[in-house]
Amino acid sequence: MEKIKLHTYGTIKVEKINGPVLLFSGKDDRVWPSSLMADMIEQRLKENNFKYSFQNIKYEEAGHLISSDPESNSNSRTGIINIDGKDYEYEYGGTNEGDYKAKQDSRSRLMYFIEKL
Repeated sequence: MEKIKLHTYGTIKVEKINGPVLLFSGKDDRVWPSSLMADMIEQRLKENNFKYSFQNIKYEEAGHLISSDPESNSNSRTGIINIDGKDYEYEYGGTNEGDYKAKQDSRSRLMYFIEKL
């Protein structure tokens, strides 16, 4: 795996977490680089010999909406934010099918993760 340069400012010290870590991200998240950020967390945990288990699960064709209601299958692929009275449209990324599959899979993985605690 290629090393990712980490910045020291604004970094969450994830290696200080006292328990297992489970990360989910959509590889096509267009709101923020969630898969890259998850990779940075994974790298930091490895570099600091994190003593608990961790999983970094990334979904193809999934975007930012994998964090929404797992039972929903939204057709909305864009959002709107108002800044200083002006509306800006942005894309969530992913596809309806990709987001839906990611939500279903992550839900079952989360339940399994919790059961093992």
